[in-house]
Amino acid sequence: MGPIFREKRPLGCYSDRQMCETLRALTAKAGLELVEILNAYSRKNTRRHLTILEIHRSPRPPYSLSCGLNPYFVATVIEE
Repeated sequence: MGPIFREKRPLGCYSDRQMCETLRALTAKAGLELVEILNAYSRKNTRRHLTILEIHRSPRPPYSLSCGLNPYFVATVIEE
């Protein structure tokens, strides 16, 4: 299965925090039910907490952020 969505944006359009929140919003919109979203925002170390909206960072180039399982979204810094 191919990408759900692909979009190029200039590097300075988003802060790191804004990009993380954007990935969380896209993941929630594309594949989560309302109760899953609520549980993902519940406190860590509680019984209901889900890690599905956590951001994962690549440790080396190409630098990227990802969020979700299936579907998942990735933001990657690329040079053109």
